Amino acid sequence: MKRKIYLMMISLLILLAVIKIDAQQWVKMNPQFNPPGNYNLERGIFLDENNGWFADNGKIFQTTNGGLLWNINIDLGYNIGGYSDVFFIDSLNGWVLFKPWSDSTIVCNTTDGGQNWKIIKVPPIYSFYFTNKANGVGIYKDSIYHTTDSGLTWRKINLEPYEGQLGLGGSSIFFLNEKKGWLVGGRYVGPTGGGYEYPVILVTDNGGNSWLFKNYNTISNIDNRGLRVIAFADSLYGIICDNNGYCYTTKDSGNEWIQNSIIGMIANVLFTDSNEGWMTGAQGFIAHSTDRGQTWKKMKSPYSKFLGKISFVKNKTIGFILGWENTLLRYDKTVHVQDYDTKLIPEKLILYQNYPNPFNSSTILTFELPEDNFMELKLYDLLGRTIKVLEKGFMNSGEHKVLLNAQTLSSGTYFCLLKQGNYFSKIKLILIK
Repeated sequence: MKRKIYLMMISLLILLAVIKIDAQQWVKMNPQFNPPGNYNLERGIFLDENNGWFADNGKIFQTTNGGLLWNINIDLGYNIGGYSDVFFIDSLNGWVLFKPWSDSTIVCNTTDGGQNWKIIKVPPIYSFYFTNKANGVGIYKDSIYHTTDSGLTWRKINLEPYEGQLGLGGSSIFFLNEKKGWLVGGRYVGPTGGGYEYPVILVTDNGGNSWLFKNYNTISNIDNRGLRVIAFADSLYGIICDNNGYCYTTKDSGNEWIQNSIIGMIANVLFTDSNEGWMTGAQGFIAHSTDRGQTWKKMKSPYSKFLGKISFVKNKTIGFILGWENTLLRYDKTVHVQDYDTKLIPEKLILYQNYPNPFNSSTILTFELPEDNFMELKLYDLLGRTIKVLEKGFMNSGEHKVLLNAQTLSSGTYFCLLKQGNYFSKIKLILIK
């Protein structure tokens, strides 16, 4: 009998472990956009669980409900094309960069959380990084720029002499703190259309005011490959990725780099602490590391095209990945083991109280279904009249979220009724305009 109980306990633990792996996956959200369109979000950022930003084609979008709805915050009024980049140093101070295909750049700066934006004249740059609200670094081809006044003015850095043509770009700037930073790229030597490409690493110890080359043509057998991404877990352990899909790791602050593996075209690497890291890239690539980036495990991805920047918020428990074609992925580590069975297969139908409530223009409805079956989610007024059918059709068991857009509704009290099979659940909503 004891042996039977023991085996049952082991089976239960294994089942919980499997459920835990399945529960903590990246999930593809279904965001809505105002105005509607097909947008590339890959250079966006989340500041907390609710607030995020992205820029595309001369437009800046903001979300205040975790990415379910994105509203246009500023429109420069014309199609810019080219690259976009977003950088916030805190909830108030942020910069958005638009780099058209021509040799010009437009930068917008906010100091009040996006309520107002100021357009800044800048030299041609297509990527930047700020270490505080005043100090920042920008790059463009073979040029490095430095600002100490929030981007109002930029000074071009004079680099030590080097042979050939320098090429900088991608997610190639990384700062460990306000002083220590790295920048990676490639160096071309030879006639136009030929020659060789060598890796380039530059290091700064003064916040980007000056840069020195570091082992720029001696990194373990990576001739003919430029570098595109760099990140450090701490002052010793770091990773770089080249243009051919190879990654290299260091354990000594970058004095020596060792080839790690062929991973793929990497777009972004983020360490959430000194051990855990994440990377994204082409063809929906997502990988996870728990040993300071020394080894990486590929994760299941719900999207098969390009994935860009990663954000982790809420004490590093909630993650977001932004990508092409209106793509937004979410990762949640806050689910507890004892909740997994009810989270995946609820014992009964549950319609949770909407958040926020009362609400102004939109609110989020969260519900759990006990079975795979047809369901209905409807909004009623106080007289029992149907106002909106929010969801209707076959839906799998488990947790689901729906955005209620109430811009066309009048202020007042409403009821929301969820039905599936023999189950139903109801909540009261208060709309205030």
